[in-house]
Amino acid sequence: EEEHNPFDYDIEIPPADKILDFLFLGSYDNAWDTKGKKREKKLKELQDMNIGFILVAAKECDMVFPGKFEYLKVEVFDEPNSAQKLAVEFSRCFEFIDKAKRSGKNILVHCWQGVSRSSTIVIGYLMSREGMTLTAAAKHVREKRPIVQPNSAFMKVLRELERNQNSDAS
Repeated sequence: EEEHNPFDYDIEIPPADKILDFLFLGSYDNAWDTKGKKREKKLKELQDMNIGFILVAAKECDMVFPGKFEYLKVEVFDEPNSAQKLAVEFSRCFEFIDKAKRSGKNILVHCWQGVSRSSTIVIGYLMSREGMTLTAAAKHVREKRPIVQPNSAFMKVLRELERNQNSDAS
């Protein structure tokens, strides 16, 4: 008998959403390790989107197509005690996204559902690189992907990032 997987959600998870011209936010389903024909279809979808880089913001998700894409994996769970770890990884994540931008290839940033962890990184990136406020960045991301909802601890980390940016600017 197969064990029940706590990650088996029945909700409809939308495909990857384009946040910036080169930056997509999605779920593990967008990079899922399926077998055979389905696997080839996933790979082709990613290649058709001109994805060259994948940022995995989830401890429980694998790097599915090693050798096909350049990966960065951040080992975080969607829970409050992962917030500081995620904050520490911000600069590495933002540099990886910058690298994708410079390369002319697109990047997919994903966690399990594309709701909390990956959206936190993308919102942080917009604040850091596009000079947006937290409110503007969150609004922009939510307009593109309505299901985004960073957990409260991740929101705290984003508020901290905003404070640090404001003190750097002054």
